[in-house]
Amino acid sequence: RGRQSALSPMVSATPLPSPREPVFVFPTDGAATARLLDGHLLKGKLHGKVAVDGAELVIPPNSKVTVPFDDSMSVRRRFSVECRVLIRDLAQMPVLLACGNFAQNGWFLQAFNGRWRWHLAGTSCDGGNVRTGTWVHVIATYDKEHAMIYQDGKRVARVPCPATLNEYKGPLIIGQYTRPGEAYQVIGRVADVRIYHRALPPQEIAVRAAISHRSVSPRNGT
Repeated sequence: RGRQSALSPMVSATPLPSPREPVFVFPTDGAATARLLDGHLLKGKLHGKVAVDGAELVIPPNSKVTVPFDDSMSVRRRFSVECRVLIRDLAQMPVLLACGNFAQNGWFLQAFNGRWRWHLAGTSCDGGNVRTGTWVHVIATYDKEHAMIYQDGKRVARVPCPATLNEYKGPLIIGQYTRPGEAYQVIGRVADVRIYHRALPPQEIAVRAAISHRSVSPRNGT
């Protein structure tokens, strides 16, 4: 109706670059503690008979790890999650990492029908080859357009994914789903859980996979 104020002062802004370092690393120093990019620590909780062996979590049946929610776990932005896993006994659909619910919000990474599933609030990205008794390096990425999975440095799945995902602010669960059940149980080891606030490029993922395999301890299976 013509009721318009005078112009406000000009404001300028410059976008910050995405951090190259992981914003979340777990476990650290042989303890159930996550290290965030700003140096803060998040204390995780061991449930059941989980043990921490260096950078590895030893997860037996009926066990899991929970880490309180932090903004580093949010998938509002470009996002990648990395881990190593050694599955000793394969449940029906074990969940490596869960920070959300199927077809609702957040995200999770699991083994499903012999492949890896990277699920982001209603979109499932399935691919690769789940193996037992040996270490596997898995990276799942989201670049605001596509969800992708890399196994041992090679891309094994890619699907379109919406740019707007529903938030989830519950804890990060390692070795189980947000609604626990025997079918979702990881039995084995999960190591070097890392979250990045960017979609890792293929060349860097190949390097990360090579570093990961050099760090495998012979006593834990190769």
